[in-house]
Amino acid sequence: MICKSRAPQASSRNPRAPQARVLSLALRLAACAALTLPPAGLAEAQHVRLVGDGEEWTFFRGVTEPAGAAGEWQGLHYDDSAWETGVPAFGFSDRDDVTALADMNGRYVSLYARRRFALGVAPLPDGIVAVPGMAFCPGGGGPLPALDHLWLAVDYDDGFVAYLNGVEIARRGLGQPGSFVPHDALAGNHEAGTMEIVDVSHALGLIEPGENVLALQGHNSSLSSSDFTLAATLYATGPVVVTRYPYLQRPGPDLVTVAWKTEQPSLGAVVLVPASRQRLQTPRVVWEKVPATFHAVEVAGLPPGTAWAYVVMAGNRPLTGGDLFRTLPAPGTSTIEFNALGDSGEDTGRSRAVRSRWIATGVTLGLRLGDLAYHSGSEQDFEDRYFHVYRDFLSRGFDMTAIGNHESYTNNAQPYLDNLFLPTDVPGGTERYYSFETGPALFVSVDADTSDYSPGSPQGTWLESTLASSTRPWKFVFLHQPPYSCSYTHGSNMGARQALSPLFERYGVDIVFTGHDHGYERSRPVLDYVPDGNPVRYIISGGGGWTVYPWSTACTWTQAAASEEELVKVSVDGPCLSLQAVRPDGSILDAEAYCKSLQPPAAASGQEPPPGGGAWGPNPPAKVRPSDPPAAGGAGSRLGGMRPSP
Repeated sequence: MICKSRAPQASSRNPRAPQARVLSLALRLAACAALTLPPAGLAEAQHVRLVGDGEEWTFFRGVTEPAGAAGEWQGLHYDDSAWETGVPAFGFSDRDDVTALADMNGRYVSLYARRRFALGVAPLPDGIVAVPGMAFCPGGGGPLPALDHLWLAVDYDDGFVAYLNGVEIARRGLGQPGSFVPHDALAGNHEAGTMEIVDVSHALGLIEPGENVLALQGHNSSLSSSDFTLAATLYATGPVVVTRYPYLQRPGPDLVTVAWKTEQPSLGAVVLVPASRQRLQTPRVVWEKVPATFHAVEVAGLPPGTAWAYVVMAGNRPLTGGDLFRTLPAPGTSTIEFNALGDSGEDTGRSRAVRSRWIATGVTLGLRLGDLAYHSGSEQDFEDRYFHVYRDFLSRGFDMTAIGNHESYTNNAQPYLDNLFLPTDVPGGTERYYSFETGPALFVSVDADTSDYSPGSPQGTWLESTLASSTRPWKFVFLHQPPYSCSYTHGSNMGARQALSPLFERYGVDIVFTGHDHGYERSRPVLDYVPDGNPVRYIISGGGGWTVYPWSTACTWTQAAASEEELVKVSVDGPCLSLQAVRPDGSILDAEAYCKSLQPPAAASGQEPPPGGGAWGPNPPAKVRPSDPPAAGGAGSRLGGMRPSP
């Protein structure tokens, strides 16, 4: 049986229509029955994200009390349309803030924040909304019938009070429960950095079908305090333990693999429906062949560039409350967006801030430039520092990875291979390096840490063939070790430069993305080895949240560099590309935009670029010689001079 859920109703007192209530584009998926499966339905999901990472909140700076009666701001129907909007963490100092409160120190000690959420409503960046999971059929059921725990995860400095639909559910450092906390109240001392998981299961009954609101007030310990942090998520769980939330793997224009883990073996399935303006369509159910605890289901035959709502199942029981993804664009599409980031494999305030900004960009294709699971790439490192931290992105977006040196420290990166499902376009089926094409671009992941990449090696031969055979107008390569780096810590990897850069220049690679050095660098277009080749830009994005390294800008190839946390966002539109290095607080660290001829230029030794940049963009190629010293060494070898590093 299938029936339509009751759509969450917008509050008539709040003119702002938050993203979770774009009901004109809503897809109403059955919630009183598990599609064609017996018996109790999607209202029995076992892991439901209510307020996730990277989502937009409204907030009010506590210079005064919020408008209205005392405590009115905590409730669902409060009009917060005049409040500002931002993404947690809110705060200043400590470099762990996504929404910076630069005026807080010395002016006010409190912040008020609200996040509306509707059960089962999951937005896409373009406004399409699905209601696949925790929805309710008219006249049926009660709130969260199968969920038995509610969890508030909060990072704070120095105190907070949390409210759900106007009722206090937790507080720290601000007096007795239930007591009123004025805007100028001072909290006890507490340093942020670790998310505290608070069991608020007593508040499960407060959650209603349709719209709800989580409200927080955070307070500092003094007006002159040196820092402040406030961030929170809210999720509910049931008795069936989902040990790893679903994550999307091995994407294509017409397929995707959905993977997840459960504590007990079960026969897994993925249930999908199109997230579109059309009427409710027949759900599609794809089953595993045998019961498992580590589940991986490939779904094929999906149209390119289409949005899908999905839940994962254990037998006839739904495990999740609903997520969304969009298949990759079809060949011939002229536009694409993606993010790039390396050295993000930690769970700290700074790494979470980068993570939240990554999600907030709305981009759903990512290049992960190695070192995604500090400190040794073990099974537990992957669970704690990758899947846990980036859970809310991995369930909705595609993370295309490269092996870093820290992944190599455990059994030659075997946990990396065991936990990720990557393209297998390489003869022999290795996933240590691979390529994929989508829209106007070829993407190539190179393994510079566990595989030989010297000329004539299997990887070197495959790489040259892949670059030479692709007809896509844009070519991007990503790996961990940087051929060009002006960092004082590692610097240029000369082995990678001498083995790989000639191929990049010969076959028209546009940008090479790397990590390893913790910070940011953008090179000028470099043409060093192939006089009649194409100049290549080199980007280091190693500011994923681990300790940043000192940097120089004195290298001949360096256009811009900074010792900061950041991520790189890239947009391609026909012949033009724009690139931004974005700090966690959303400010722009660096940017470049250029256009090129989509036909390979007739390059010749000594040729000058066309007026205005032409195929080379606005900057002429820097003639960089192999004899130019790297910033901090990096001896060459067939594995690129790899050595242990922090």
